[in-house]
Order: sequence, then structure tokens, then C-alpha cells
Amino acid sequence: AKAAVSIIPLYLRLLNDPEVEVRTIAAARIAAVAAVSPTKEFLETLMPVMEKLTSPREHSQHVRASLAGAVLGLAPVFGAQLTVDYLISIFLQLIRDECPEVRLQLINNLGLLSSVVGIDVLSQSLLPSIKELGKDRQWRVRLGIINAMPDLAGYLGEEKFTAELSGLFVTWLMDPVFSV
Repeated sequence: AKAAVSIIPLYLRLLNDPEVEVRTIAAARIAAVAAVSPTKEFLETLMPVMEKLTSPREHSQHVRASLAGAVLGLAPVFGAQLTVDYLISIFLQLIRDECPEVRLQLINNLGLLSSVVGIDVLSQSLLPSIKELGKDRQWRVRLGIINAMPDLAGYLGEEKFTAELSGLFVTWLMDPVFSV
């Protein structure tokens, strides 16, 4: 507990550092630091800083991509309710980022979020974004969604998965990029 009291203010300063490289590394370690103090109070302190690291406030795509790669790691640390109350909004901001690398980082870690939040939250909050990304102009993002499909099928169940996402498969079969 004493370590958390001294580490957290220092960490928050690193997330606000003027150097892009420092913010990038600090953002990548967000889940590890949160594990030191997995409390609602810490999450409430962290939220304004995380919001500053999303577009359009954060100009560096590397910082945003680093945050996107690590932010879903907070879901297992804080549990379902705090994730729904706080982290879904950050996820939805990052998933609409103009940089494909940011979106790809989120997709690659989607399993962390899906395993914590329930099917209702997944269906209401995330499925529209997942459908949107399945038609993204960047083929790597579309491929990332394809790779996430087995996990999504497991979380959603066969009936819901087929009803919600089967149309994407037809689109992908006609994709002009052979890797997709």
C-alpha cells in the first residue's frame, strides 16, 4: 500500500511527460501499474489522464497505439463493473482513431475485454464497432477482426454470433486483398 502511494503520482507524471517516448512507454505499462492499486479511486484518477492520451488530444500515434495495446489489460484488473463504467468509453474513443495501428492494437487484445464483460455489454457496446472494423479500409484491421472471430464466437455463442456477424464473412470472401 505504501508503494502504491508513492508510485502512482510518479506514474501519472510520466503519462503527462512532454516527451513522446516517455508517454509511449508509460502507456504500455498501464495495466502493470494498475495491478499495484486496483481500486476505483485509482481508476478515477487515471481516467482523465487516459482521455488526454486519446485522439485528438494526443498528437502522437505511437502513444495512442501504446495505450490501445495496454488499456484492455485493465479489464481483468478492475473487473466487469468498473470496466463497463469507465473503460468502455476509452475503448470506443480508441477504436475510432484515424490511425490503423491504434485500431489494430485494440483488436489484438480484444480477448482481454471479452472475457471480463458480459455478453450484453459485448453486444451493445462492442459489436457495432467490431462490424465497422470488419469493413475498415485498412486490410490489416480487417484481418485482425477475422483473427478475433473464434474468440468472439466463443463469447457470443453460435446463435448470436451467426445472427450478428455472418454477413461480414461474405464480405471478406470477396475482399480484394488475398491475405484477408
